[in-house]
Amino acid sequence: MTVTCLFIKYYHTSLPSFPVSLILALPNPLLSSRTEWFSLLQLRSSLGIRAKNWPRKTKPCRNWTGIHCQKGSVIGINISDFRRTHKASLHPSFSVDALANFTRLASFNASGFVLNGSIPEWFGDKSNNNYLGALQVLDLSSCSITGSIPESIGGLILLKSVLLSGNSLTGRMPSGLGILSNLIVLDLSENELSGSIIDSLFSLGNLTSLNLSSNYLSGNVPNQLSNLSGLETLDLSNNALTGNVPSVLFSRLSKLRVLNLSGNFIDGDLPDTLWSLPSLRFVDVSNNNLTGPLPKFFGSNTSSTDATFKRESYVVELELLSKVSHARLIPILGHCLENDNEKCIVYKYMPNGDLASSLQRVTDADGKSKSLDWITRLKIATGAAKGLAYLHDCSHPLAHRDVQASSILLDDKFEVRLGSLSEVTTQGDVHPGVMNRLFIKPSSSNQPNFGK
Repeated sequence: MTVTCLFIKYYHTSLPSFPVSLILALPNPLLSSRTEWFSLLQLRSSLGIRAKNWPRKTKPCRNWTGIHCQKGSVIGINISDFRRTHKASLHPSFSVDALANFTRLASFNASGFVLNGSIPEWFGDKSNNNYLGALQVLDLSSCSITGSIPESIGGLILLKSVLLSGNSLTGRMPSGLGILSNLIVLDLSENELSGSIIDSLFSLGNLTSLNLSSNYLSGNVPNQLSNLSGLETLDLSNNALTGNVPSVLFSRLSKLRVLNLSGNFIDGDLPDTLWSLPSLRFVDVSNNNLTGPLPKFFGSNTSSTDATFKRESYVVELELLSKVSHARLIPILGHCLENDNEKCIVYKYMPNGDLASSLQRVTDADGKSKSLDWITRLKIATGAAKGLAYLHDCSHPLAHRDVQASSILLDDKFEVRLGSLSEVTTQGDVHPGVMNRLFIKPSSSNQPNFGK
């Protein structure tokens, strides 16, 4: 068993997300229902969707961004990161009543779209004939949602993915979540939820990812979490959990890869059963009141096949990536900063190195180098542009300041991940004292080589 890194000091970082990808690779025929056609127009108006995304005089199933149809019905609506019209942005609201008319709607993704309001009770209310009973994916991450999670969410029994992170949800977790037996991913992180972890969650046998981090949850770490035998990611960090970690917790979690219990009030020793988990790759138990020795293998059994090490303490990158997250940014798997003589940040390994080394690296049968084909070049250029566009579109726009071939990293499929993030700085003058502390330009001589 190999653990990539054990955290022993806390720097307010958050785990990268590991959501299940539910891709609707489906045909887009004509919309056959007039009710659904008028409902799309109503939704377009109530949410203030811009004409460039949903052009009025065109066919939604063919020409509207994020609309997926099958057999003449809408089955998927994705307005992630859309921007409202100027008029609608002045008074944004959670006006989605028109969704009730899409009886076959399987996926609704509004992540990053400002909704301002509470999750409607009717979403899962079976007494309402038009509730969203076919829904499998609900993504309302970072939508400025307030209020509590409605108990009626338990009526959406086909749900496989519930993503509600980055909002201002309050109150206790509803017990209705425990009815969602098909649930694979549950992410309620970065909200204001309180109370203990509800018992009904422990019956979700298909759950692979549970993220309840950055809330106000209290009580002990429940040993019943061991019932979630398919769990691969468990993140309970930055709450107010107390007591010790029960040894029985890991007795059935043989598939667990990522564990984050940092930023709580947990005490006592870590159970030996934790270190015998065969799939464990990432552990963060920092900023607690733990006692006892570290495991014997710590510090001598890290794997270079899964990670790249940067031999410098760039806290700026940890701070940055704890606040922003995007598929085009280099993922940080962890950090080890306790040893003054040997500090490192652990990045995801990039098999194709950086753009500078990949342009002429491909060789043919004669041993001669040849450049990347134009399709791959276009893919890389598009990926880099998307990463930079994300930084520029943040609530406080960010400038990369070090865009060059060596900072454009490439995974095994030549997908772009932007690196050299330690030089990122804000484009505004918001909280200048804080920004000057977080974004300090490092020496260029310490830049890592992600391709080795």
